[in-house]
Amino acid sequence: MEIPRMAKYEAKTTRCYTCMDSGVVTYQKEYHGRTYTTALRCICLFGQALNPIIASVSTMFDPNKLAKENIAKLRKSVVDDSEQIEIEGFILVDSEVG
Repeated sequence: MEIPRMAKYEAKTTRCYTCMDSGVVTYQKEYHGRTYTTALRCICLFGQALNPIIASVSTMFDPNKLAKENIAKLRKSVVDDSEQIEIEGFILVDSEVG
């Protein structure tokens, strides 16, 4: 038997707030008047699993600063969105939303 209110939510924890567990950090770069999206490999385990030919995020940005910015954005989205609840580091996301 399924508990209806628990089935509505999926728990997600983030291990790396620099890349949000994708292993890649992207940014916009302008070159000769054109804007390009460029990818950098994160310094976490997810990024280390990628090809080392991809430049590391630490060559262009401070990974700790990016992590702090992502945490601030995440907290703001949790507070602003009534469909998300934060409990002891876990974020419960309503799976029916969007």
